[in-house]
This record gives sequence, C-alpha cells and structure tokens, in this order.
Amino acid sequence: MAPYEHRCRLPSYGNLRQAPALISRMSRAASSLIETEGYHNKGITLNAFQTDARREILTSGLTPDAKLFAKPASKKVPSVGKENIVMPKLSRVAPELPVSNLQSSIDYYKQRLGFKLAIHTPERNYAIVERDDIAIHLFHDDTQNHTPVGIHIFTSDIETLYSELQERGANISQGIVRQPWGNRDFRINDDSGNQLKFTEPSGSRPSEAHQ
Repeated sequence: MAPYEHRCRLPSYGNLRQAPALISRMSRAASSLIETEGYHNKGITLNAFQTDARREILTSGLTPDAKLFAKPASKKVPSVGKENIVMPKLSRVAPELPVSNLQSSIDYYKQRLGFKLAIHTPERNYAIVERDDIAIHLFHDDTQNHTPVGIHIFTSDIETLYSELQERGANISQGIVRQPWGNRDFRINDDSGNQLKFTEPSGSRPSEAHQ
C-alpha cells in the first residue's frame, strides 16, 4: 500500500460520471500530503497517486473513457545545474576602498594614476573614479582604523602602464615581477595604504604566445 493510501484511498463508487470530480478532489488532497509530509523525497509524486487512482478505477469493474483518464503530457521543467540553463553573465566588479581623506585620495587617483572623477556625493564622503572599464569606489573611513585593501587590475601592456605611472609619480611598492603562476605584475600603494596590483596575464602578449 502506498504511504498516502490510508488517507487518500478512493472509496467505492458505481457511477463512472463521478470519477473525474473524485480524481480531481483526491489529487488535490494527495498533492497537499506529498508536500507537507515530505513524500516527494521518497519518490512519491502526484502522478504516482493519479496512476494508482486510475488503476483502482479499472480494477473496480468499470470501463472508463480513455480520454477521460488519459495521462496529461508532462512539461519539461529545467532544473538548476542542467546543461540547458543559461547563467547570467557577470560583466565587471567595482571594489570599494576605505580612505583616510577622500579629497586627497581623489586627487591621488586623478593625478598619479590617470583616473577621472565620475561621482562625488553631496555629503563628500563617497566617490567613484574611473579609467577605461575600471571603476573604483572610494569611501571616507570615519574610524580611521581600516585595514588596507588589495585589488588586481588587469592590463595587456604592463611595461607601457608601468612607465606612465612611474612618470606620474605613483607610489610604486614593487616593480614588474613574474609570479610563480605565470602572470606579471607591479604594485602601487595609494595615499591610504591600499594596494593596486596591476597584472598582465600570462600569454596575453603576442610574443609570449610562442614561448
């Protein structure tokens, strides 16, 4: 006996015309039980109940119309993790960096790093600076007790960028170095101690592709 049969078993009847309404009523009851008592975790589904109900009608000596009790066509419902699911594309990330003096930091990013001021809130405690496709959010840290943050910024021409920022007077804390994982990078500290790691991925330059 199915686990729900003691509560959803079809009673005896002799009139086939009552069967559709009975099936519908009992299906709703079965659906509620399947959800509330966790039967779906045991492989029990509403379709399984309806199949049992149809079997009981047939074995009761009745001869139902095939159209009346035809099993409805199932619809494909995509599940998470299936190959046909298209995941939304992530385009870019905009880090938030704490700074000790917002105006001083804005000036540093503009003059030393070549960024432009995109947004400066009326309260003068939050700003966004941008260069090409990179946006960095700066916020004034009232506690003056923040831990410096490190971020990676990727480029396809590290030598040219290094020369530019060096000429601008940026605070370079590390020259160009090839890391063990293959990327090359150099590092700059902003005026609040946050570290910007300008990185060129391995193989990004045409000359490296054949090495």
